[in-house]
Amino acid sequence: MAHFASARLCIALLLLVAASLLAVSSARADTLTMDNGEVRRWQSFAPSRIKGQTAPLLFVLHGGGGSSKATRRTFSFDQLARRKGFRVIYPDGLERHWNDGRDAGSVKLFKGTKPDDVGFLTALAQQMIDNGQADPHQIYVIGVSNGGMMTQRLLCEASQTFAGGVAIIAGLPTTMNHCQPTRPGPVLLINGDADPIIPWAGGGVGLRRNRGDVLSAMDSFAHWQRVNQCQGPVTRFPMFNRDRNDGTRPLRHRASDCQSGHAVELIQIKGGGHGLPGKKARGNAKAKQKRTKLLGPTSNDFDTRSIAWDFLQTRSKPGH
Repeated sequence: MAHFASARLCIALLLLVAASLLAVSSARADTLTMDNGEVRRWQSFAPSRIKGQTAPLLFVLHGGGGSSKATRRTFSFDQLARRKGFRVIYPDGLERHWNDGRDAGSVKLFKGTKPDDVGFLTALAQQMIDNGQADPHQIYVIGVSNGGMMTQRLLCEASQTFAGGVAIIAGLPTTMNHCQPTRPGPVLLINGDADPIIPWAGGGVGLRRNRGDVLSAMDSFAHWQRVNQCQGPVTRFPMFNRDRNDGTRPLRHRASDCQSGHAVELIQIKGGGHGLPGKKARGNAKAKQKRTKLLGPTSNDFDTRSIAWDFLQTRSKPGH
């Protein structure tokens, strides 16, 4: 009898733990069929405490060759969303890429017709609004590399949907140079000045410079200052150099006298390469050394997720 009672107690405890885990959050994968028949996929996450409520929504766009699954594993906003109370969508680009507006150069990123990623992502955002899940005034986008260039395209062409964005290790495609958003919002750029993939000085993308062209980091920064009507000087101040052994130092550039709620900033990773700041490299010492030699050092001085979300939430408010 004691054995059965003990077994029942264990089962009850397991069910209780499972129920509590389900109550903490909700994660799911889903699809959307576009008008042209394309089936687009994404994963989403929402804390249970905002279930049935309208809340801020964050899109997180993977880099070239990435996926929603890999992004949730290596650059997950789930824990931050649980603390702060917002929803997250991790969409998948077709053929693991985003149509970020670049003239592709000699390398074709897609086998067939380029997908309408602006249409897909805005349709998905609208679906979340229609379902009462997303606050239409607080839909933001964050992207890495190819996803960072797609982020800037969305801020150019779909600003009526996306209220602000953060582009990481990504330049502004030269094809976007003259864009005029209908509803500008806050923009944060994070770039390494020793990046061999996205050149700090601008020009061809990729190790062979054959994947289309981007503006320099400073010209991309200047573009968003013009869009957001920043009239004052740029202030520069060093951020805390938390890891003095990673070969990098972060320097923050902040535009001033921008339209209210339309902040523009650039975090320059001095000595930084094509790596996501704050992400610990995987693999053994030899693999890490090989990656650093190929892509340059990755900064460990700050957590990109916290920096990005704090910027979007505070710098999009009137008076900032």
